[in-house]
This record gives sequence, structure tokens and C-alpha cells, in this order.
Amino acid sequence: MSIPENFTQPKVERKKAQEKKEQEEMREAAGRVREEWEGQEQKDAAERARVAWELEEKARAAQEQAEKDEERRLSGSLLDIDSHTYYRIGNKTSDDLPLTARGILSLKPQSQANDAKVFTGEILTNFIGNDKIFNFIQEGKITFEPLDLEADTKYRITNRTGVRIHISNYGKKYQSHDKWGDLVIPPFGSRTVSSETLKWYRFVEWQRQDLIRVESEEQASKGPGALTSLLTWIKLLPGLVLVAIVGFGIPLWVVYYFGGGDHLIQAFVKGEMFSSGQQNLALMGLGRLFQVGFICVASILPPLFYYLFGRQHVEKLRQMFFRDVLVLDPHLYTLSEAETKYDTLLSSAYGSSSSSSPFTILLLMFSTAILVAGWTLTIAPYDPMPQTATSLVDFLAIIPSPFTLGFLGIYFFSINMVFRRYVRADLTPKTYANITVRMLITFVLVWSISTLPELSDLSIIENGLLPLAFIIGVFPEDGFRVIRDSARNIIKRISADKKDNDEKYPLTDLEGLNKYDQARLLEEGIENIENLAHHNLVELLAFTRIPTERLVDMFDQAILYLHLGLFDQNEADAQKMDSGRYLLQHLKSYGVRTATDLIKLIESPGAPEISRVIADDFKIARLQTIYTTFSDDEWLSHIKNWRRESSAQSIRANFVDDPNRFYETGLPGIIRKENGLSETAGLSNAGKDQKPEDQDVEPGNMVQSPQPTGG
Repeated sequence: MSIPENFTQPKVERKKAQEKKEQEEMREAAGRVREEWEGQEQKDAAERARVAWELEEKARAAQEQAEKDEERRLSGSLLDIDSHTYYRIGNKTSDDLPLTARGILSLKPQSQANDAKVFTGEILTNFIGNDKIFNFIQEGKITFEPLDLEADTKYRITNRTGVRIHISNYGKKYQSHDKWGDLVIPPFGSRTVSSETLKWYRFVEWQRQDLIRVESEEQASKGPGALTSLLTWIKLLPGLVLVAIVGFGIPLWVVYYFGGGDHLIQAFVKGEMFSSGQQNLALMGLGRLFQVGFICVASILPPLFYYLFGRQHVEKLRQMFFRDVLVLDPHLYTLSEAETKYDTLLSSAYGSSSSSSPFTILLLMFSTAILVAGWTLTIAPYDPMPQTATSLVDFLAIIPSPFTLGFLGIYFFSINMVFRRYVRADLTPKTYANITVRMLITFVLVWSISTLPELSDLSIIENGLLPLAFIIGVFPEDGFRVIRDSARNIIKRISADKKDNDEKYPLTDLEGLNKYDQARLLEEGIENIENLAHHNLVELLAFTRIPTERLVDMFDQAILYLHLGLFDQNEADAQKMDSGRYLLQHLKSYGVRTATDLIKLIESPGAPEISRVIADDFKIARLQTIYTTFSDDEWLSHIKNWRRESSAQSIRANFVDDPNRFYETGLPGIIRKENGLSETAGLSNAGKDQKPEDQDVEPGNMVQSPQPTGG
């Protein structure tokens, strides 16, 4: 049986087509491989060409540099010696080393010379020659060190550590320099000396380790330029304009549309205000203007303090913070370490960018609007003008109501708080948020208290609600206490079955803490003594600007109060002889008021005898137990370090005279006592004939040690 031709033909054609397609695909793949290989070869060639070109360029640059060096060597300027700069040269050999042909300038042997001589670049170039100095350096015969000091220039040397430093003198055995002694710089202090004097001191290594800062007097005294100040005010201008629009616009709008201001303006334009028959109209116009002016000034004054502060003292605040934290933090030794550790924190606290941020401007505008509304309700410039007014004082008469007296209490507290924080350089946007929240809270409390049965039956004059409203404006917590006590009187079981819900650890129990400090701490989330004792001490120091001494004392008291358990007993138990409050009173009678005082008492040499006196009423074991529990307080080490560094025993007790062993304070000879200063520091003859007013010392950094008189 044969197969029809028309049956096999399509199958053969399909096979041939498939084979042809596969061949084409293989050819295309081979072409792509060839193209990729050729492309990679071109890339490799280009890369090789680029590398060769770079090598040629480096060789050409090296050749050019060598030619320049040769030209500079032949011209005597290989060392780039500046004629106005000082250079220190020392002899590294054991023989006399003449620097000039006739030996006019020479260096004593290393074993005999004090250390080095100092010359200006002009002397080195004219009398010795740069090529000769270069050869001495290459042969290892001399040490050559530029001092980065310009001739005939005054320099300020600032101590960046918390101890006195003594910079020794190179020139003690040369000519008349033996009377100079060491250059003494007090902790964080500065001295101003001329370059002629400074060139003889070994300050380079101190400067290299950033233990001191050397800068010209002109550079040190240079402040921000006029352009910088102008740009700062330009950044603040939008906020100032918007606050002024709110502060002036709202009172003017109220008087114009609701206080008869439109009629007064028409009378003024027509000339009727000052006519013979309209004397009272002129007084009314002046009275309305007086009301508007008072409201505007009183409302804008708090935000104006914020812009007047303007962050112009930020640099001084930063310096004060770093100095305080260096004394406070036991892990820091120099200002450089303090800046490295806390610069980020300080930038967030003192950053000037927040002054012109939209949020800050909006907050200031809202605070100003709230104050305008309060003063408008108090003075009421929208009321009909008094026809019987005889003076401008009549236009400032307030409408007596709980809300107006509450607002006056708020303003009294707020303006005092703003001024105190302005003086302390602590004005932040949170200040004005606090004012706004305090005003809203006061209005709610006054509104609630005015509905109490004890106060609603009588008139506001008879029931004393007006003075109470003023007090609530100053201290809102007193208003809440009144409402709570009223509730207890109505529902007797609240006071019978429940304990007193007063704040268990009130901040007011700390000595030296006032209502304004309490309000400031509340802004940082600190509501009681327990919050304070476990808050970040360094953050509070940066953000609140409360003086460091007071803040440390608050923490010190808070730690002792918590460990004594002052607030764990009720009022009856607190009067017992073994209560924590009675123990604190007993300790205070012996001068122990803080945790460090108790530690000092326990660790003192006479502790057993002192403890026996206290043990008449209290067991020594209890004090020992409290002393042991102090070890888990995270900030106590900082507080102890501050107390130790600020104590009378540590003042002017130690100094450092070797920059290379600055951190090895436990080694003998590094820290020396004050009683051996005149014999060991070379100051016995220094400044005997020099009066204190002749010393060139920066004001505020006076020290007992004399200023070098040479130069």
C-alpha cells in the first residue's frame, strides 16, 4: 500500500523550515557573541589607554614637581619660609652647630642647650639661607618647627581644660628670659601675650592635642559680621510681621466695627471732633486710641521678647554649657571631648533654625491672638463709650468677672515667666505653648468653679470668687484642688474610703524651687520629685538653662528624698520618730540636706563618732543601708564630681605641666600641689616687681600667677 504524496509533503516542508530557523538563530547568536567580544575588546583597549594616560600624567606631574622643587631649592625657597613667621630650631648633635659661616648664629650641643632658639623667617632667609637649613634637616642635625606666629602680633591662649596648665619656657637660660617662669593659664581661662613672648614657650604640643587654643587677639575678638546679623533679622522678619498683624489688626478691627471707631474717624475727617461743642468726643477718640494701644502693646510684648532674644547669645551659652558639663561629667577631660559628645544635643537645644520655622510663627501668632482676646474681654473696647468719662483712666476700667480676673492672673504669671526666661536666655516656642494651654485650663477651671454650690448662691463679690479666679490664673492646680475638695464634701465616702490623692512627690518640697521653675520643669515632662531624680540631667542643663549649681542641688535633694521614703507614710505616720520625714528633719539639723552630704558624712574620718550622735534616735544601720542604695542612681556620679570639683579643697590645688601625660593624672610629678608651686614651677621670681593692673589678662579670668613680662 503506497502513501499518497500529498500526505507527506507538508511534514517534510515543516521539518526543513524548522531546520532553517534553527540555523538562522545559531547565526544570530554567533553574531551577538562576536559583537560582544569585539565590544569588550574595545572596552579593554580603552581602559588600557586610560590607565596608560593616567600613568603618563602622573609621571609628567611628578617631573614638573621635581623641576619646581629644584627651582625652589636653587632659589633658596624650598622650605617656604615666611619672613613674618617665627621658627624654632634645635640642635640634635652633641657638638656646637654654627648656623652661619662665621658662627655668629650657632646652637649649643643638645646636652647643654635648654632646648632651642627661635628666629623670624626673615633672619633665617637673610643670614642662614633656606638651602643650608634644608641640608641641616636632611642630615638630621637640627629640628625645625614653624610656630605659626606672626611677628608683632598679640595672641590669646585659651585653656580648654578644667585644670590649670603650666607651659614651660624654652628661653629660661637665654639672656634675660630666666625671670619669666612658666606661662600659667587658669581653668577655662585665657592669657594675652605678644608673639615676642609666646615664641619662647612650648605651646605647640599643647595646641596639637587641643588642650589650648592659640589665636590672634583680632581673630578672638571678632564677632558676627553686619551681613550675618542682617540676614538673621531678615529670617525673623516674616514672623515679626505676622505677629504684628495679629496684635494690631484684631484690636483695631474690634474698635472700628463694634466700638464706634467708624464714627470717630468720620468725625475726625469732618473736623467735628475738636469743635467747641464736641469736647467729650475728642476725649472718647483719645480713650479708644488709648485702649487699642494698651491692648496691642500688652499682647505683643511677650512674643517681642522672643524676637529680641534673637539667639544672639547662643555662642556664649554654648561655651558656658561645655564648661559646666566638663566639670559635671566625670568621663570628660577637655572641652574637645565635651563638644564631641554633646554637640548634637546642644544643636537641638540652641539651634537658631526653629526661630523662623512655620510652626514657631504659627504658635506665636496663636498665643498673641489669645492674649488679644483676653485683653479685649477685660478692657472691653466694644462697650458703649462712657459719656461721663473725665480722664483716660476711665477707659481702662475693667469689667469685674471671674473670667477677666482669671485672665489677669494668667497674664501676671506669663509676663513674669517670659521675662525671667528672657534674662536666663531660655525663651523657646514651648514657652508660648505653655501660655496658651494655661489660659485654656484657667478658663475651664474658673468656669467649673463658678458653678459650685458653695459659690453660686452668693454674689461674686461676697463669695470671694474674683480673687480666687486671679489665684487660679497664677496657680491652676489650686483651682483643681478647690473642685476636688468640693466633690469630697458632697460625696463623703470619697474622703472616708480613699486615700489622699495629692501629688505624692511634689516638686515644691525641694528647697530653692519656685513656681516658675516648676512650670519650666513641667514643660520637660517632670511633674514630681521621682521624675526629676530619673530625668536626664545633661538634657535639662541644655534645654532649661536653669543654673547648673541649682539644678545639681535639685537632683541631689531629690535622690535623698526618694531614698528616705518621705512620701510613703500618711500624715500621722510622718510624725513618728522612725519616719522618713522626721529623719530628714533630724539630718538637716546636722547640716545634711542632700545625698552627697550624707555620703560625705558616712565617708568622713570622724563618721563613727558623728553616727553615734545621730544614733541616739536612729540606728546607724539604717543610714548605712541608705548609703549603700545610692550606688544605683545613674546621676549621682555626675553630682559627686560636680561637688568635688566645686569644693573649696579643689580650688587652685592642682596643675598640669606635661601635655603628653595629661590624662595620666595619677602619676607622681604630673599633678603637683599648690604649696610647692613657687619652688617647682619657676615662679619664685616672676612678677615680683609687676603690679596686677600691668598684667595683660583677659577680664574675668584673673589668676594669681604673673604674666610674662618679656617681649
